[in-house]
Amino acid sequence: MSRSWPILAGVMALAAISCSPSYYHRQADQRAYDIITRANKQALGRSDPFTIEPPAETLRRRLLLDQDLPISNAASLGASALTPIKNWPEKDYPARQDDLAASGVWHPAAAPAAVPPPQTPAEPPAATTPWGQSQPAAAQADSAPSTAAQAGRAPLAAAQAGGAAATAPAASSMAVSRKAAPPSAASQMAASQPAASEPVALELTLSDALQVAARNNRDFQTQKENVFEAALALDLESNEFRSILASSSSATYTDDRTGADPVRGISSSTDASASRTLKQGTALTAAIGLDLVSLLTKDHSGSMGLTGDATITVPLLRGAGWAIVTEPLTQAQRDVIYSLYKLERARRTLAVQVAGEYLGVLQLMDQVSNAEENYRQLLLSSRRARRLSESGRLEAIQVDQSLQDELTARERWISAQQSYAHALDNLKLTLGLPADAAIELDRGELQRLAQSAQEAMATADAKTAEPEAAVSIPPAPAEETGPNEPPEQSPAVEPQEKPALAQGDAAGASTPASAPASEPAEPAEPAAAAGQEDVLAANQPVDLVPPSPKGGPLEMDETQAVRIALDNRLDLRSAIGQVYDAQRKVVVAADALKADVALTGSGSLGSGRSVYSADQPDARLEPQHGLYAAGAQVNLPLERTAERNAYRNSLIYLQQATRSVQSLEDAIKLQVRDDLRQLLQSRESYFIQAQAAKLAQRRVDSTQLFLQAGRAQIRDLLEAQDALINARDAVTAALVSYRVTSLQFQRDLDVLEIDEKGLWREYQPK
Repeated sequence: MSRSWPILAGVMALAAISCSPSYYHRQADQRAYDIITRANKQALGRSDPFTIEPPAETLRRRLLLDQDLPISNAASLGASALTPIKNWPEKDYPARQDDLAASGVWHPAAAPAAVPPPQTPAEPPAATTPWGQSQPAAAQADSAPSTAAQAGRAPLAAAQAGGAAATAPAASSMAVSRKAAPPSAASQMAASQPAASEPVALELTLSDALQVAARNNRDFQTQKENVFEAALALDLESNEFRSILASSSSATYTDDRTGADPVRGISSSTDASASRTLKQGTALTAAIGLDLVSLLTKDHSGSMGLTGDATITVPLLRGAGWAIVTEPLTQAQRDVIYSLYKLERARRTLAVQVAGEYLGVLQLMDQVSNAEENYRQLLLSSRRARRLSESGRLEAIQVDQSLQDELTARERWISAQQSYAHALDNLKLTLGLPADAAIELDRGELQRLAQSAQEAMATADAKTAEPEAAVSIPPAPAEETGPNEPPEQSPAVEPQEKPALAQGDAAGASTPASAPASEPAEPAEPAAAAGQEDVLAANQPVDLVPPSPKGGPLEMDETQAVRIALDNRLDLRSAIGQVYDAQRKVVVAADALKADVALTGSGSLGSGRSVYSADQPDARLEPQHGLYAAGAQVNLPLERTAERNAYRNSLIYLQQATRSVQSLEDAIKLQVRDDLRQLLQSRESYFIQAQAAKLAQRRVDSTQLFLQAGRAQIRDLLEAQDALINARDAVTAALVSYRVTSLQFQRDLDVLEIDEKGLWREYQPK
């Protein structure tokens, strides 16, 4: 019995010191992150920082608490706010707020007691816009949409640090009302922090929005987790070819009273084994066992058993060979590469989506401003019409027409406000923020975009006398146009009473030396289209000048663009790789049709012990007394129906994979060609609408003078006002369309580089 107790003690000790869930958690993270780092270098040629752990303190959480927004459950604040349930395996995951405060990661000053703020910002702000342009001070002062409520604004860094003071309210010109959020469950969780009467609006630049989306967008987080899962699957497949160690121990008390003399005893056994599968298919297994037996009856004798076993199996036909045996491992390796391709595509798609929605909201913001200005002008027109009617200079029916258009303008103004608010809420959801959070966008982004386009148009006007001159300016080197390095040529946008893009005649005010690479460049136009004073005779032939193919630097030749896309598209690489995967599946399926032929060998030494053999001498491992065997196993392929069908299906899957490549390739070509067509259309539309806006403004001014002189009707002025607002909206739409299409074009070429923060570096054609 004394010889059995050490075994029992060892079993209990192993059970007591078994590895904790935290250990396995850290081990899985280390293995997966190592695999992803290596795969990143192989797939994309770089090793960006990668983690699937969301930040403990997110911008969403800060907005919910600071603005006292309603929540349904603690889960709305993140996993760190959840109360651990019974038998929760890891006490330190996710990190609790009190643990973070005790460790010094959090700074509890000036924050709700239940949720202290972080010492460092959760979303690091960027000092520059993601288009490589610095943020002009004048543009910052006039960038935010004005509101009737005159809500305060807080920059992103201040809001994340908690307790940021509001900046001065913006001037009201848009009348978009903002109300304070009602008391909510969040206020109960942070009862020690009094709720503000009105939430401080958080100001987000486009650069900020890109970084927030990269850390908070839920779909993108899911894509990152898919990469992590693929890495864990690869680690599991790799484990099949590692040396697998196993051990088990047991102890048994036996009380046998079936015979004449009762037999009572304690037996304990410990087994240890090692196995390994080679990549050629050979399987090796070795095991050793130790038995300790002690009788509690008769002479209290005891004995030790010792056994050793080893086997080897070498397949010769079916299941043999490196390609067949390692197929699951090869597929797992390629799945990690495919998941990284999908993640990179998702990263670029998200950046373009955020930019498109951000600029779309600014476009709607501009439409609100235009609608407000139009409404105000029609109110003045109605007053003027009444005065003229009272003096007998205008018929009553024209006054009614003015009032009708005034009501229509009011409806258009209100509709524009609601459309803007809806688009802003959708942008918040894309960023992973609450829809009811108070945020404001940087209107300077749109103004700087309009300024750049106006400079390009002014350059084009100066070049119209040189039909063969190229208007587009070569882009700056990549290192000068990155999201974190502003170029020197960015002009400051002076504050104006109206948006810069609404000032149609501002384009000819200056002739800059260059234009940003992302803006449309004006093609050469005929002299008549450029405003030449010579009037052609009515009977002269009319020559229609087609749009010039020369535009911005991205408006390249279709064939060149298609080749760039086919060389860089990551989803096409995945599809091509899946064709090779399907070919390997055919080889594996064909291998399954073969006969099973394998060589086997085994050896066994020593002998075991039980309570019934406790009186025998201790066993020893003596090779001369071992049992050895060698043989061959043959399983003829008489029944292979399932394998036959699998083989035939593998050929079908190969054809399907080939068609998928063809379909994706054609779709890529269509995308690229459509993007180029859209770039050309948006460029031409912008310059056409800019000229139309000039004419519409001139028409309004002249019609007002004619109306005062009694040479025009109120209907003429109303039509001119309607044409002006439509022209201004069309200018904004074309400008945003060109910018968003240029980003989509770079995404479709897969040349838009996105860093781990979510900021981009745009493609510069050679």
